[in-house]
Amino acid sequence: MNKKDLRIQSVVKALAENPNQSAAELAAQFNVSSMTIRRDMQYIDEHHLMDSYLLAEPSEGSYEYQIEEVKNADLKRKIAQAAVKTIKPNEVIVLDSGTTSGMIAALIPNDLPLTVICYSYHILSKLANKKNIRLIMAGGYYHQNTQTFEAPESVEFLHKFRAHKMYVCASGIHESLGLTCADQRVAPSKQAGIDISLKKILVSDSTKFGHISAGFFSSIDNMDMIITDDGITEDWKSLLKDKDIRVEIVQ
Repeated sequence: MNKKDLRIQSVVKALAENPNQSAAELAAQFNVSSMTIRRDMQYIDEHHLMDSYLLAEPSEGSYEYQIEEVKNADLKRKIAQAAVKTIKPNEVIVLDSGTTSGMIAALIPNDLPLTVICYSYHILSKLANKKNIRLIMAGGYYHQNTQTFEAPESVEFLHKFRAHKMYVCASGIHESLGLTCADQRVAPSKQAGIDISLKKILVSDSTKFGHISAGFFSSIDNMDMIITDDGITEDWKSLLKDKDIRVEIVQ
């Protein structure tokens, strides 16, 4: 995606949040001329991009981090504990948005030297005071319901880095439709994290298997390992074995 396309996406989002902004205000915000913004706005109008964005924009009530955090909390904590054991000193890791990754962040030992790449407030808040953690935060528009930041520029920013591992969260895991999330706005950041990571570890409780959410972000085949609980079915164990994906099951 070129710079113009990225800027137009950002202008659409800015106008969706505040439709009363002038061309001059937008020009200052995006560091371009007012003429460029007027051309962008003409393009947006001609291609009905505002209508498409507003139709695609998910309801703020469709996912609430605080609610999801308490669902299957004991299982998620056990999965997070197993995940933390796979982290080695001085690694670079990506912590995805999601409640299980939030538990991983909380359980990382204070004395473990580590670089963590993230795009979620709940990850940032749990790691900010751990002195041996080097934090890399991809910012953008903040969505309170998911506690995540996103923007085309933040996806570009993520692609500048490389990581040993990514700990991936999903609200849906389906054999043919892949890994999905409840809020499609965060999907590009998830995809970027997968792109830049050498090893991808899916951390998910067994209730997510067979479930489908709206926002696709990856094929299951991109995962190297899955950490889940003993509620996973024999059919899923067999399918993952056939795909040569290592499965670690917590009790």
